[in-house]
Amino acid sequence: QDRSKNLKKLKNLISKKKINCPICKNSNIENNFLIINKNYRLQKCSNCNLVFPNTTFASDRDYVKKVYTHYSEQNHRKILYGTQKYRKSTFIEQRYNYCIKRIFKNKKINVLEYGCGNGLFLSYLKKKKIKYKGLEVDPYQIQIAKKNGLNVTNENLKDEKNNEYNLCVMFDVLEHLIDPIKQLKIINKKIKKGGYVICYSPNIYSIAFELMGKNQNQVYPFEHLFFFAKKSLEVLAKKTNFKILNYETFGLDLVDYFLYKEFVDKKKYILKFKDFINLLQPIIDKNNLGNHFRITLKKI
Repeated sequence: QDRSKNLKKLKNLISKKKINCPICKNSNIENNFLIINKNYRLQKCSNCNLVFPNTTFASDRDYVKKVYTHYSEQNHRKILYGTQKYRKSTFIEQRYNYCIKRIFKNKKINVLEYGCGNGLFLSYLKKKKIKYKGLEVDPYQIQIAKKNGLNVTNENLKDEKNNEYNLCVMFDVLEHLIDPIKQLKIINKKIKKGGYVICYSPNIYSIAFELMGKNQNQVYPFEHLFFFAKKSLEVLAKKTNFKILNYETFGLDLVDYFLYKEFVDKKKYILKFKDFINLLQPIIDKNNLGNHFRITLKKI
């Protein structure tokens, strides 16, 4: 429903002009990598494999206001908070183990979450007595975070102290950034020497996209602006003074696919294929074909 609304409401952001790759500036672009409708499509850079839409969002001052207004609607909030208990029980401890425990063990650190939402991850850090700060642009989510006693603000990233944090995490944020090179350069200044940035972001080169194409639930027209590949992430890291320490994928490809088929066919597949899904998904992830990637960057 969000997709249909946005494709109608924001069609003026679609560009008919040729667009060079926003990351490596290559002009050789595959125009029809994934066609969403007759106007909106995803394009692929032949050099770094970045995938991006045919839009002119960067030049529109009101882009954020136009695209994200539906997030403040009551219905959207109802859906978001209806799934919060599930997300909290499923994702948060895993994110802590991957981003904190895996790298820092028991070391005292200071963590910045860029695009922290209502602070689910930060609440876990607070529980673990880890110093943290969250930056968020949505006033409603900031309000929820503050009600829960969390250190979350709408302050500008560039106003943070330099060399202040050991780690910056971005969960499903990288793909929303209008200028990821500029933002990661700023983040680099805020990270201490030897510090890290960990990003989770959709992987368009996944089994889920292969199976569902334009119906994959991570397409999000006008919201997901960049779909990175390993090669484009290498270019991004080099341009922003980071090095890639680790790249891997972790997905819900088969769950997403069978849920989609349940919706289309009006049949129940998940329970029938549960064992198959649990066996095959780790193999998909191990071969970097999961529908989300996790990248660990280290400040040079």
